[in-house]
Amino acid sequence: MPSDDGYCVATLDGSWGDMPCDYERYFACQKDSTYYMIESAGLLTWANAQSYCRQHYTDLPIIHSSVENDQLTAAIIKGYYVWIGLYRDPWEWSDQWDLRFRYWASGQPNLRVGPDCASMATFDYGKWSQESCDYLHPFMCHAEEKRKQVVRLKLSCTGKCQLNDPSLQTAILNQITEKLKSMGLESESKIKWTNGDGGEVFHLENNRVKSPDECINHP
Repeated sequence: MPSDDGYCVATLDGSWGDMPCDYERYFACQKDSTYYMIESAGLLTWANAQSYCRQHYTDLPIIHSSVENDQLTAAIIKGYYVWIGLYRDPWEWSDQWDLRFRYWASGQPNLRVGPDCASMATFDYGKWSQESCDYLHPFMCHAEEKRKQVVRLKLSCTGKCQLNDPSLQTAILNQITEKLKSMGLESESKIKWTNGDGGEVFHLENNRVKSPDECINHP
């Protein structure tokens, strides 16, 4: 042991074994340094046993030493597997963040073996549930703190260029915004021009007159 048969642990006469968490077993609860064998609740899955212990006592047994293991063994039914608080958590964040924050709903997760995913409810205070990754749900995206991004823009025009005309610059920005919306890239962030040397947005790329004239925006 462990045999990788499951993610949860039960004790049998003082020896531990891992098994699927949705098996129904007897269980014990712990409060302070005392262990209580719970027979009245019957056989429960590991998650349901944990919920029961947290509601009525403190938690499933947490064992720090062989002395504590012996104390638990003396308090439980001999010859039966009994859930303890040890389990192997297969859950991890998609960005590999390893901080152990969890917000499961009651009875969740069932911790059975499988590549399952987690969803967040719009009720029950937003608590989490274990579900198949094939289910279709609305979703949210995570973004880093808003960052300022500067894009260099090169424009050309036929005839006389008036690209530093504020009304024309506004019209160009409106067209860019509408294009972003049509591509599904609408954002709360606003786009705006930046002024370059001399306080102007655009300047000629060179002094030679071309047709069409070429204008360029400062980054």
